Amino acid sequence: MSDNITQKPIEPHELADEVTKEATPIFDALMRYKHVIAGVAGVVIAVAAIYTGVTLWNSYTHSSAKEKLGNILLTTSAQERIDALKDFVADAPEGVRNGATFELVGAQMQMGQLDDAVQTWDQLIARLENPELLALAKLGKARTLLLAGKAEEALAMAQGLRADTPESFAAPVNRIVAAAAEQAGNTQAALEAYQALLSGGQTADAEYLKYKISRLQAAQ
Repeated sequence: MSDNITQKPIEPHELADEVTKEATPIFDALMRYKHVIAGVAGVVIAVAAIYTGVTLWNSYTHSSAKEKLGNILLTTSAQERIDALKDFVADAPEGVRNGATFELVGAQMQMGQLDDAVQTWDQLIARLENPELLALAKLGKARTLLLAGKAEEALAMAQGLRADTPESFAAPVNRIVAAAAEQAGNTQAALEAYQALLSGGQTADAEYLKYKISRLQAAQ
């Protein structure tokens, strides 16, 4: 049987709340600098951008590249900033490229250029070696696919994350799995994801999770 399930959107603060401050330096940085990330397109972008800025900025050895990137980020026109970042990333020194690419994908998501953002996430996924940043990039791609209405692709991406991401990312991954599975009409996968969230100690929204579980069980 089928039912119309009310879906709770994935809120940026939920991804941050799912991972304790002790989990990774990335989320430590998020909690310290959260007051400066208002308006960023989702916590996945915000965390990665902050982490990149905090850990890499002082290591830039190319002062001209640093200055150029800073000027680009001051560009007030979103589309001009995207165009400039694309050109910059293509020839940027290695130590600057990933940080600039995170900025690019954030700007693309803010502008609703989701297909371009997916391609940019793929560039990051191919280059990143840090396991936490790689997990964030993969989460970002899954979330972008979901926002683009590609629920089945988002579901496959998110389910694949379960096997190769740090344990601290289990809850954010399950939230994306649940949302993508619902949109894709995969009631069983959505049910299992919500059950995993509830059993994993998501007490802040336990009543909501119980409601979702009961609704999905009734829809089977």
